[in-house]
Amino acid sequence: MKFSEALSLLLNKETPSLDPLTIPKYVDNLPIPPTWALEAVKDPCTKEVRQEIKISAVQFKQQLLPCNFPESTVWGYAGMVKLPDSDIIVYHQSTPGATFEATRGVEIRVHWENKLTGSYMFAVDPTIHFYNPNNLPMEPPKPWPPFPPGFSKAQSPIGIVPHLHGGETSSIFDGGPDAWFTSAGHIGPPYVTNNYHYLNTQPPTTLWYHDHTLGVTRLSNYSGLAGIHYPRS
Repeated sequence: MKFSEALSLLLNKETPSLDPLTIPKYVDNLPIPPTWALEAVKDPCTKEVRQEIKISAVQFKQQLLPCNFPESTVWGYAGMVKLPDSDIIVYHQSTPGATFEATRGVEIRVHWENKLTGSYMFAVDPTIHFYNPNNLPMEPPKPWPPFPPGFSKAQSPIGIVPHLHGGETSSIFDGGPDAWFTSAGHIGPPYVTNNYHYLNTQPPTTLWYHDHTLGVTRLSNYSGLAGIHYPRS
């Protein structure tokens, strides 16, 4: 039996799952995320206009199942958004995250923050190549602990590194899997900055942004760290 299969069995044993037959289908409207409230800034030297925003990765509860079920603990993106069909700007957190409504040729600068201070909600497998902030051996000594709690030095601290999937982006802003950073200041070897520049030079299309941390990208996406980036002409 594979390590991941064993963890899955142990998790199901420890934490009862909802019976999917009790969850009604197609009772809620498909939610449409708001758009990020991008602030226009004029460069004092070039006079060119760019857009800026600060976005945080956070943990919170959100209603994913129908309203008669409890809220789910999720990870998502938080920041200032513009409410649909209005000019009202409010703080908002959600999964999927708010949508970047970009304009082709207009640069967006994003200050990404990691405010995830707990541990992964799913089992981190330290026997595969992963970001490994605590330098665990690739083959931890047995017996391997069940999840939860799993390997404490693999479950935290939580690393993130945002990646704009399909974007034409400079390598230092591309969210390479080893360029992760934690809320406490741990960083991966090639980390340069968490201030990313997106030039939006690619033709109009639907892109998406997501966490890209080495070996745990699937876990971050399962947890909710993803959203849409839509550059238009």
